[in-house]
Amino acid sequence: MGLPLGSQGKASRWQRATAFDDDATPAAVRFLARLDKLLGFKDPQIQDAVRYALDAIILAQYPNGSWFGWWEYYPKPFSERDYPIKQASYPDTWPRNPSDSSVRWPARYVLNDDVVTDAIRMFLDVWTIYHDDRFLAAAKKAGDFLLLAQMPDPQPGWCQQYDIDMKPCWGRKFEPPAITGAESQNVMETLLVLYSRTGDKRYLDSVARALPYYKKSLLPDGRLSRFYELKTNRPLYFNRKYELTYTSDDVPTHYGFLWVSRLDSIEAEHRRLAASKGVTPTAREKPDLTRLAAQAGTVIKGLDGRGAWVERGSLRFHKVEPPSGVIKCQTFADNVKLVSQFLMASRGPQAKDATTSETASRMLADIRKKRGEALARPQAATGREPPGRFRPETEGERVIYEQLRQLQRERRNCGARSIG
Repeated sequence: MGLPLGSQGKASRWQRATAFDDDATPAAVRFLARLDKLLGFKDPQIQDAVRYALDAIILAQYPNGSWFGWWEYYPKPFSERDYPIKQASYPDTWPRNPSDSSVRWPARYVLNDDVVTDAIRMFLDVWTIYHDDRFLAAAKKAGDFLLLAQMPDPQPGWCQQYDIDMKPCWGRKFEPPAITGAESQNVMETLLVLYSRTGDKRYLDSVARALPYYKKSLLPDGRLSRFYELKTNRPLYFNRKYELTYTSDDVPTHYGFLWVSRLDSIEAEHRRLAASKGVTPTAREKPDLTRLAAQAGTVIKGLDGRGAWVERGSLRFHKVEPPSGVIKCQTFADNVKLVSQFLMASRGPQAKDATTSETASRMLADIRKKRGEALARPQAATGREPPGRFRPETEGERVIYEQLRQLQRERRNCGARSIG
């Protein structure tokens, strides 16, 4: 997606670049592809736009399966002679200041801003929509890059960016050559998605190697550092002068140097997949009700007594990290989406033989029926029951009813604010 024209009516180099980081182009492609499907694939203009974008993204993929964060012109195929396929390795030494690097912008292969992982998920989505195996091949090729990018022991994790020799290198002045505790979590989650779609055990094994390392690297407060020094594994930070330091006392506020851990959920999903037989590509459109039920149950259990999902975090512009936690709208949206997926899957025709879906559908039908009866009844003389309310009579009714009530309460309270 190109950026807007400059004030003189001419686009600068950066303004005319296609932005591939921060899910810019992948999100636009996913939206257009889903719209194309929704419209019955009858709009040639939408189809042409999607195909044009996907063809360009495939051309922009390096031989090792990675991408850069942007490109200025319509891409041409890269040769393996110019960009040889290598396994990631540690540099003998690395400059402590980006200005000391021999190359001003040495990064070629980028995991920062979820460049590769967003592209993989986009290609899996469009593969499901169009059934074009080129898109599955592009996703698997990018997945193979994630395997190449995994560092050797003693730090079998991932870095934000790599140079042409697949060694960690500088990005921006606050992004050093280091193991990352942020992007790596998305990498592991994406590898598990790839395994669930392809059944390729290499993706599962890669996560198994990384998890123990990251669990050992957790900070005392349970979070992960954004950066861990190569080989020593000491957490790395920057002060406000953008000097490397080992303390987080004076970090710039525009960037996240501490990250919430999702390792427990990643490990739980890894265990579930490892215990299963994998999923073949032909099964990609069938939801796993057992998995969705377990995930929805975990999400619901995470609600507090008011119906809010509270987590560790900071108020960016207030520059404080409330000890009581924060509510984030993104977490709310993600969790409601997951619960909605379970409810939709449990009612779909593909779930007709699933005990979980039958139970959920029956409980929801009972609640709808009783709610209708309650609305038709006059209000109780005691005044304790407001119009349209009823008391669930069975345990199943109570669980579903309370879940829906909690979601409604959190929707009203949603916002990144302190919980006092």
